[in-house]
Amino acid sequence: MMDKDESRIYSGNYILTSTTIVLIVFFIFICLIIHQSISLGNNRYWVSILSFAFIFAFFTYRMNYFILTDKKLIVKNPIWYSKLIEFDLNTIKEITFIQPFRSPKSLYIHTQNEKQLIRASSLRDKTWKRLKQDLENKNILIHDKIGLN
Repeated sequence: MMDKDESRIYSGNYILTSTTIVLIVFFIFICLIIHQSISLGNNRYWVSILSFAFIFAFFTYRMNYFILTDKKLIVKNPIWYSKLIEFDLNTIKEITFIQPFRSPKSLYIHTQNEKQLIRASSLRDKTWKRLKQDLENKNILIHDKIGLN
């Protein structure tokens, strides 16, 4: 249970996730392609760099974590520092814990004005359970479709 005016961070180790491991392997592969292109005198290595940048952006944009305060649910990203989404707790109608097909576990947040899916690929099950329990303690309607008991 959280004390009044306390904030709690729900974050995982984003460095040791399967997504990060895939990105590291892909980065090594791209470096080998660039090295091979340069050694052969081919100047098309920029395609490899753009491919890696696109893949990196796609995978890391889903590595969110949550901060729950007395009045807000805040979504941040450890890689994309400028990413910040805030939800006032009194505007949240319900939150559904889901895991879309071939995607990380996510929060589907339904507020008075919008619905938004927030993926968080670096959180472990115990972190999800703690977030669920703390949201329930704040009297937010919760639907658990991933079985977080």
